[in-house]
Amino acid sequence: DAVLAERYNDLARRELENVRDFVVLHYSLTERDDSVFWRTCRDMVLPARGNSR
Repeated sequence: DAVLAERYNDLARRELENVRDFVVLHYSLTERDDSVFWRTCRDMVLPARGNSR
């Protein structure tokens, strides 16, 4: 059923976006700056909500 598949895909996409946003926020709020990795995480641009589609 195409409608059910669409609903599932929308739900799965939203859940994955929530996980992505949590991880990005977690890493971007770090106060560490002892390596290029942590400085990059701190300085990265946060993704805008709702722009993935």
